Parts: sequence; structure tokens; C-alpha cells
Amino acid sequence: MAGAIQDVQRSLAAAPDGERERLRRRYERTAHPCGCKSGAAMSLAAVVAWPAWILATSPPDSVLGAVLAVPLYLAVVIGAGAAGKLAGMAVGHRRHRRLGRRLARLATSRAAAPTSAPAEG
Repeated sequence: MAGAIQDVQRSLAAAPDGERERLRRRYERTAHPCGCKSGAAMSLAAVVAWPAWILATSPPDSVLGAVLAVPLYLAVVIGAGAAGKLAGMAVGHRRHRRLGRRLARLATSRAAAPTSAPAEG
């Protein structure tokens, strides 16, 4: 892990100034994904889809059924949000690792590239 971080730092040091700053910001931004967008999207989908599904398949036919549907509805919405958040975090971690590997490859390729012009002879 420490080797990958050193490769990323070498890659950033070898990049031109504008590109270095852009890559550094991107790498830092992806370091700690929270999954908020995907969690919110899944919660919103559950808020809309669950009642539509219940009403389309079998609406509650008693007061007790309707009363029991409310906590179940809340549990579905919260569960969908949590699942979306976890999925978003997993995808974010994968993106961060992929960016780190790409930067490490960039550092390796720049280190292997010749730095001086070939001698004419």
C-alpha cells in the first residue's frame, strides 16, 4: 500500500502543474466516498415505487393492514437508502483504487521514459 502511495506521489510530482493540481484534487476527492447520492436515489426510488407496488398488487383492505403498512414502508425506505449508501461507498472505493493504479502506472511509465534526447552520430 505504501508503495502505491509513493508511486502516486511520484506521478503527481512528474505531471505538469495544471494537470498535477487537477489529478491531486481528483485523487483527494475520491479518497473518502460517502455514498450519499446513491443512498438518496435509492430512498427516493423506494418512496415512489413501494406505495405504487402495494397499491397495484394488493392494497390494505383493513385499518390494521394500513397501520402495519406504515412501519413496513418506513423500513423499506430506510433499508433502500442504507443499501444504496453501501453500494455507493463500494463503487467509490473501487474508483479511488483504480485512479491510484492509473496514477502509479503513469509514474512508472514516466520513470521508464528516457529524459534526454538520443545522441546523434
